[in-house]
Amino acid sequence: MKENIAKLRLDLVLLGVRAVTIVFWLYILWMSIEVRLSLQIFLMMVIFLSDALDGVISRKFCLPSQQYRFRILDAVVDKIGILAFLMMLLYLGRIGLDVLWMIVGYNVLLLVFPFFYILGRRSQNIAWIQATLFSRLYAASVGVYCFFSIISDSGLKYGKEWFVYFLIAGVVSLSSHIIKVKKVKGAL
Repeated sequence: MKENIAKLRLDLVLLGVRAVTIVFWLYILWMSIEVRLSLQIFLMMVIFLSDALDGVISRKFCLPSQQYRFRILDAVVDKIGILAFLMMLLYLGRIGLDVLWMIVGYNVLLLVFPFFYILGRRSQNIAWIQATLFSRLYAASVGVYCFFSIISDSGLKYGKEWFVYFLIAGVVSLSSHIIKVKKVKGAL
């Protein structure tokens, strides 16, 4: 059964579902189509659940080389999705530039070192590109922030509070990555 699931690549199917859901939701926002809150909650749940399940399926059923490529694709979809939602919310006047730059700056810092490491092709060790608990919390927080900014004016109304939150969460998350990198280097 494990071989059949591995051949189906359900991790990639779920990643595709997430990408399509993000594009669909952005289209709804772009076209200013009024939709029920229940549909928006459903779209958010599809994004969150597919993100959680695709990684579990990849770790359990895929070969290490497949997992490595999947992690890179997963990060690309996530980061482009985050950037697209932030840009859409800025376009719609739902968030301020300071919070946008804080989130974008964090994501750039988070990607710079793994990007150069991947380009250097030193190894395809998943540990180098694996998220930490705190970076997952940060990403989930960005999702919650975007969701509440879509359905209410909380992105603008509490802009300073969100900025401080993302600053502190970003420092904690980046620190967790530095600790992880030291552990990975020590294990090699």
